[in-house]
Amino acid sequence: MSLEEKKADYEITKQDSEFSTEVVDLDILDAGVDQAAKYVRDDLVLDEATDRALRFKADIYICSFMCLIYAIQFMDKTATSAASVMGLIQDLRMEGKMYSWVGSSFYLGYLVFEFPMGFVLQHFPLAKTTGIIIAAWGTVVACSGASQNYAGFISTRVLLGALEGGITPSFMVVTSQWYKRNEQFTRTLFWFGFNGVGTILGGAIGYGLLVNTSLAIAGWRLLFIILGVITIVAGVGFFFHIPNNPSEAWFLNDTERSLQVERIRNNKQGYGSPKIKWYQVREAFIDPRTWIYFAFPVVNNVPNGGITNFQSLLLKQMGYDSEDALLLSMVSGAVEVVGCCATGVLAMYIWNRFRMGWALYGSAFTVMSLCLLAWCPTQSGQMAGLFLYSYFTPLSYIGIISTISSNTAGRTKKTVASAMMLIGYCVGNLVGPQTFKPSEAATGYHTAKIAMAACSVAAFGLQVALTLLNYFSNKKRDRENKKLPSDIVNAEFADLTDFENPEFRYEL
Repeated sequence: MSLEEKKADYEITKQDSEFSTEVVDLDILDAGVDQAAKYVRDDLVLDEATDRALRFKADIYICSFMCLIYAIQFMDKTATSAASVMGLIQDLRMEGKMYSWVGSSFYLGYLVFEFPMGFVLQHFPLAKTTGIIIAAWGTVVACSGASQNYAGFISTRVLLGALEGGITPSFMVVTSQWYKRNEQFTRTLFWFGFNGVGTILGGAIGYGLLVNTSLAIAGWRLLFIILGVITIVAGVGFFFHIPNNPSEAWFLNDTERSLQVERIRNNKQGYGSPKIKWYQVREAFIDPRTWIYFAFPVVNNVPNGGITNFQSLLLKQMGYDSEDALLLSMVSGAVEVVGCCATGVLAMYIWNRFRMGWALYGSAFTVMSLCLLAWCPTQSGQMAGLFLYSYFTPLSYIGIISTISSNTAGRTKKTVASAMMLIGYCVGNLVGPQTFKPSEAATGYHTAKIAMAACSVAAFGLQVALTLLNYFSNKKRDRENKKLPSDIVNAEFADLTDFENPEFRYEL
């Protein structure tokens, strides 16, 4: 009996949960049913060739466009680093810690609007809403170039953070809709790694504007205007190109849409329900994983917040001029995109079922790279630490992002877990720039470097804790071997959480 045919309510007891015995009523015909349910067909069999063809289409039409958007958003977010050596600080008369707050203010907007943005993305059509957000943030970026004073510029950064807060959770949901759980880590590495492309392109545009002495307006102003226009065009493209979920994909026929449902059946998550379920909100907050998802990005992004905004200034402190600093920042971008994409390919063949192995590898070497930056006595060693950080830290962070996509079932619960992760991301990035003391500019920002190294050690410990938690949870579920009631068919599309579904196993 399929979900469409079932005419009764079922009680899914959370005695199967590790933390609660609350009873939840599941009406499989109400608005809370997963949007994939109506595309379930019992007469279709997904063979290996068709599976590969559907994955290839997702890579071409979905993942590639997400890579482009992520490169653009990172260009926009880090444009202040290039602008800092192009006259921004002098033109807007920044003194003391005023520039540090340019970096932190972005994450204030991100922090305040993260939960509202997550629920907006759940309630309204995902891709269309995301496209509008992208075009709106492009408009804000362009307006940044018109700022005449510090207050106006800070205002645009806060608004930009509020808008960009919807991009990563949107991409996490899109990835879980199109890819199997063992494929999600690699695809997340691909689109996240394109941050590096954004660094390269942003550095190249900034360098070209810096050396051009015949511009009608300041180079840093033109930088923001150019990036803003590019982003607006990308937002319009996203709106029309990306479907809200695979059931609306313009590049799939009806049979392929049903086969895509079969393809992600073992994810035990479906496409998600637009209905906000408050019991899933409560469940998210009693799940210890949610608090690890929050704590890890706090400590992981203290270094990120500092380096993102101060990389050009760190390079100048090492003895390079403004032009060389912009060119060298492109190297870190190349290291990131090549390293992440290469690791993504390796992860398809090595540790394919152990993504946290790659995340722990990245986290351990992040500690090493930040120790080089902090304590290596040679300039070349410090620079090596700075560039290696660009490769290793995304691996550890992507391990957490893809874990939320794969291991948090229930659309509302996933929304909350994603929001908590991104709030932690905001807190870390808020704190990061504040560790850079203007009084230490001449001596290399030693306090900031020590803080970044210490935070990387804490991040490694939290990843070990998450890995062990999931491992022992799976062992417990294997021993108990509980099943859903036999008369519930296609429960994968009932928007059950990982606590509600005793057959769910956490990816390691």
